[in-house]
Amino acid sequence: MGDVVIQNYGTFDSKKINAKALDDRVGTAVVLHAMKYLCKENIPVKCILSGDEEGVGLDVSWARLILPTYRDYCQNDVITLLCDGVDGRNLLEFIDEREKQLLSEALLIPYTSHGKGGGDYRLFSEIRDNVIPICEKEGFKVDVTTDYVSRSFDPKIMNEFPRIVFLDWSNGEVNDQYARCHFNETILLEQVLNLIGALFWTVKYFFDLTQT
Repeated sequence: MGDVVIQNYGTFDSKKINAKALDDRVGTAVVLHAMKYLCKENIPVKCILSGDEEGVGLDVSWARLILPTYRDYCQNDVITLLCDGVDGRNLLEFIDEREKQLLSEALLIPYTSHGKGGGDYRLFSEIRDNVIPICEKEGFKVDVTTDYVSRSFDPKIMNEFPRIVFLDWSNGEVNDQYARCHFNETILLEQVLNLIGALFWTVKYFFDLTQT
């Protein structure tokens, strides 16, 4: 996942990572770590990775690459949790309180492409109202925002697999014009941990509902 060629490995410290091609190596690492803990709970999950839209028309790219895998391995009522990066320059809802700061909490997002597409709003509401309190009780921080623009999400896949929701990470400082994926990428390690926890408790919550 991420850029094919990495010319600058960036810098690392005890609190943050600044490097090329974090998008979406961050999402990949988060999902794989969450799956490790879910498997210990004997919860059945699948992880599907995609090279998204590189070199492919935006109108067909994501569905073209992902749909065959979904059709082979998933049922139509599967819940899909997307973990993608959000450019810091697009996080307009955080400008007044968090400008020029790196966000530490996982981001729950109902919309994509300025609200022109989106995931399953009922799932979003369920996570907002019922899962976030569980996450907070377990020590994981999750915030809600509608500021999101994504090139890699193709709503056409929702014709067959509509239950999609976003638990995402933020790239770079809020309102920094250079905080763009594939350009200047930075993330707090705390946000990575919060995302792992948010994904774990979200999946466990919906799994537990199927057992009652």
